[in-house]
Amino acid sequence: MASFLGNITFLDLLLLAIILSYIWLCPYNKVEESFNTQATHDILFLPAFPPSSLAAYDHRSFPGAVPRTFWGPLLLALPLHLVLPLLPPSLRPATKLPVQLGVRVVLALFLWAALLRFRQAATFRFGPRTGQCLLLLTLSQFHLPFYMSRTLPNTFALGFVLLAYASLLYRAPTRCLFYLAGATALFRCDVIVLALPLLLLLLLRRHLKLSQLLLLGALFGGTGIVVSVLLDSYFWRAGREEKSSAFPLLWPEGVVLFFNTVENRSIEWGAAPWHWYVSSALPRSLLTSPLLWPYCFLARRKERRGTGVEGAKGESLDEADKDRGVPVSVPLPFLPQPLRLDLEPFLLLFLPVALYLALYSFLPHKELRFIFPALPILNLCAAIGWARLEEREGGRRGAMGQTGRPGLGVETSGTRMSLRKRKKEGVEAETQEARKACGVKHQPKQPEGGEKAVGAILPSSPSSRPLSFLLRHASLLGWLVVTSSLLPLPLFLAAARRNYPGGDGLARFHAHIFAPNSSHADAVYITHGGREGERGGKDRVVKLHIGVLAAQTGVSRFGEVWEKVGSEGGTGKGVGVRYSKEEGLSSSARMRRFDYLLAEREEVEEMTRRAERKEGGTEVTDVGGERRHCEVVEWVQGRPRLRKWRESLHMLGSYAASLWDRGGGSMSIHARKLMGGKSGGLSQPVCWEDVLVETEAVLALVACRVRDAGGEEADDEEKEFGGGEEKTGE
Repeated sequence: MASFLGNITFLDLLLLAIILSYIWLCPYNKVEESFNTQATHDILFLPAFPPSSLAAYDHRSFPGAVPRTFWGPLLLALPLHLVLPLLPPSLRPATKLPVQLGVRVVLALFLWAALLRFRQAATFRFGPRTGQCLLLLTLSQFHLPFYMSRTLPNTFALGFVLLAYASLLYRAPTRCLFYLAGATALFRCDVIVLALPLLLLLLLRRHLKLSQLLLLGALFGGTGIVVSVLLDSYFWRAGREEKSSAFPLLWPEGVVLFFNTVENRSIEWGAAPWHWYVSSALPRSLLTSPLLWPYCFLARRKERRGTGVEGAKGESLDEADKDRGVPVSVPLPFLPQPLRLDLEPFLLLFLPVALYLALYSFLPHKELRFIFPALPILNLCAAIGWARLEEREGGRRGAMGQTGRPGLGVETSGTRMSLRKRKKEGVEAETQEARKACGVKHQPKQPEGGEKAVGAILPSSPSSRPLSFLLRHASLLGWLVVTSSLLPLPLFLAAARRNYPGGDGLARFHAHIFAPNSSHADAVYITHGGREGERGGKDRVVKLHIGVLAAQTGVSRFGEVWEKVGSEGGTGKGVGVRYSKEEGLSSSARMRRFDYLLAEREEVEEMTRRAERKEGGTEVTDVGGERRHCEVVEWVQGRPRLRKWRESLHMLGSYAASLWDRGGGSMSIHARKLMGGKSGGLSQPVCWEDVLVETEAVLALVACRVRDAGGEEADDEEKEFGGGEEKTGE
């Protein structure tokens, strides 16, 4: 543990800061993360014993297409179980959303630690510069750091795959098999597709015998299945009144495997062409880093002993690379010497991932999250290529006598002049002393052993000048990849922030009903805990119906109020909220039974077309003959799309003009028009996301109540957001 924490670098901490910033900027979750998010909430806030109490858990009302394991939510909830009891009620916020952020921070720390271990293993195996390049490439991309805090089953499996590959690079095949078996049995059964090529490689290299592989695989895999069955059978099958399954035991990943492979029912969620992962998913997630993949197959330069260049843990490069095999020489027509290639990265990293992607491409339903384990491994291939290019460039400069430390490619201010200029200025003696201090007795004309490496080739003919330029500036390719990957990052972030209209709509609902200075009459009525003007009235319960789109795009139990809010004068009387996700209700039924609706835009437009319009509001007659006054309180934006560059420039000018106005500046009409802003100011404030992406109204917060406020109804028989029980506040 001490060595693990002692090897943390500035880039590691910067990566952690970026992951945490994504949690803060995009706090909500989507439907793919729903099970783990809701299950973590239920473990934290609802009792798990006796089995009858499980009826209030969210997965009993909305089980989803396939069951998932409870081990991930349980591990996330354990640290917060120790913290939440210490939090006094006076410090609790209105909603439980900060607790959800804490859950995501716990998951992010686990993934960050796993990636840190993977980076340290890459440093051990391929050199310190490779570890630095791996972090730089990961920092410059958006998708991998963004999803490292998302409560997806694929994210849990990614952490175990990173630990497995770290063990493989550390030459610990038993631990590698343990992590792969745990990820397959508990979180994602498809990890077996990545594990099979790795296990075959371990057998061919004789790191494991066939008997050891079968014995350890059965032991680790069987233990994982038993552990999953013991926990998940209780949460999924215990306490059910209906006996829907004759067999009481359940292995979730076994059900998922049968669902996706045998029944092939995942196609019901859409199909993509066979090349989608290569043509769409990888270019979006890795951006320009594949340009560095070919260079990872270049053989490493052999350094002269005594130059201070060592492998990991003090061993020489020959000792550190004793199991890497003999480099392969490939003759090329445009090079005077054969090109020496190292097949280690290809066999250990690239080939298993390529087979994993090829086998996964046979499934019609494709998503980016399915190939999460491939992203850091492909980044490592690019990092190796970047490091090999810098190593070659350093070796070439060292062969010319232009480096202060042989083989490292680090120039000093005293060694940047050419040999001819040094001779003219009489500094040849100082150069020889510097070489002796570095352990080099004489200047070699080519690398050790008489082999002319690619980095040491100095073409002199006019036809080879482009090749000379490429070799001389090859290491700049890595920095170009990082820079080009950073450019679209604001676009990805802006689209992600506008991709959760359900969570945004729920937050606006709470801000509306609990706002003390709200201009809406209904908000004043609720805030006072009784009718407007009455002091110390009885508690008020507000009923909210959540539509399907809102439930899929950010609404979770963590977004609910923690307890009754809006009490007056410390009397304990205030506002509670009852949430419902009941499906199949007609528009009139929702208006009659709920005070507020978080409905889709199409539903609201249909309600408006059928309603009677009066003075900006809507009078709707339900089946009982009562008149309900319905009004759209606020529209919620969603479905982000990239703006055209002309529109972005105009929105940038408008945003700059609005910032100038907020700061108290006085911008002329002519200057405002030049910047693209409106001469009369903006009707609505523009956020920075609006400069890059455009959105449309997808949800509406609708307030609907009886015209006579005294004729309020109570309906306790409706199916609520908690398994049929009334849910007020907590």
